[in-house]
Amino acid sequence: MGMGGAGVALDEQGNLHVTTGTGLDAASLDSNKPSPATGSTIPNTLNQAYIKLKVTENNKLIPIEYFMPSNYKTLDQQRLDFGAGGPVLLPSDFKGPSGEKLSVTIDATGRIFVHSRDNLGGFQQGPSLSDRVVSMFDLGQYVSRTQSQKVVFSVTPAAWISKEGHGYLYVSCKTSNLFVLAWNSTSFQFSPAGQTAFQFTQSTALVNSDPGMPIVTSTTNGAALIWVLDVFQGLYAVNAVPSTGRDAILSTAYHDDAFVGNSVAQGSMAGFSLKGSGLVYVATKNATLLVYGKV
Repeated sequence: MGMGGAGVALDEQGNLHVTTGTGLDAASLDSNKPSPATGSTIPNTLNQAYIKLKVTENNKLIPIEYFMPSNYKTLDQQRLDFGAGGPVLLPSDFKGPSGEKLSVTIDATGRIFVHSRDNLGGFQQGPSLSDRVVSMFDLGQYVSRTQSQKVVFSVTPAAWISKEGHGYLYVSCKTSNLFVLAWNSTSFQFSPAGQTAFQFTQSTALVNSDPGMPIVTSTTNGAALIWVLDVFQGLYAVNAVPSTGRDAILSTAYHDDAFVGNSVAQGSMAGFSLKGSGLVYVATKNATLLVYGKV
């Protein structure tokens, strides 16, 4: 299973959306190789896939649609998960070419896929057996890495719509920065719009310091912050809208490094949860909970 610890996404019809990662050896990959098929033709194996499931009247969970990238075997051979994070069901303000609702998946190489929720894409249903998706953006080209290094791991993107109607997607890259991508409602694509001035701490042989998942908080007047945690640098809150100009920066609004070191939770699940009360919670490895916000 992939998703890096993210929760299952639930749509308005009660369908569950999940992603999967590596899981089969080379021989199993070859013997279970899917044929090009629509998303409703479910293959024998669903590793390296985005899957929509439903609960039947008999309380059974069954897959009803899927997407599998055309290069799934290469990803598997290099131990790069397609489900590097969980699927994101974009707000209804994000619309596809036919006005349909959209979802986003991201793989470990930094490729961001935009899917129609009415047709996830199946396997090799695009031109020349390519991927059938609304669009794809390769964030990995903006991150310095070797071919086998992960750009994203255990991180689900966060989406936000400004009061002016502009759509943004935020992604924590383990070898780089927190990036923001802007949505183009005409071409139905994401493109780079800025990044943080700080970079996330690199993992070591002793400590896996994958960055936390970004979380959006906003106010009724339209202001918003993106919160993200780094094991060694602490908790950051950055402004949701990047600065204008050649160097588009997500400026830091708040930073607290008082708890780094022995107290902060270490490992790929370094993160925190958020409640509608306006409070941000940071879990530590010594069984305490740090609370941020106005009380």
